[in-house]
Amino acid sequence: MLSATNPGTTACAFDGNPDLNVYVGKGASVSSVPKTTKPIRLVLNHGHGVEFPLFYETSASPHGSCFIPADNNPRIDVRVPHPASGDYGAFVEMRDVHGRPVPAQVCGITIHLGSPRSR
Repeated sequence: MLSATNPGTTACAFDGNPDLNVYVGKGASVSSVPKTTKPIRLVLNHGHGVEFPLFYETSASPHGSCFIPADNNPRIDVRVPHPASGDYGAFVEMRDVHGRPVPAQVCGITIHLGSPRSR
């Protein structure tokens, strides 16, 4: 699940899909693709957020490993739709349901973004 919250004092519009990339240096990388082409526009009031479920088709390699294994310590970069000039996104850290950091691992070659929902 990819989530974002509006920490600002006024409402903002979330218009489009975020761009999510997982990579290891100049090596392997995986990018996101929306599961639907339906336009997205959500208004997020102060303190409200949005969640995008993430999916990938498992396609284990012949030797049974993932495309980007956790022991490669991949980085996750997220950019909002229509970023401002000079906004290069942010690095995010995966967390379990208890809020503890967990290593990223991607076993597919594309991450699919599901339909967003307000939270």
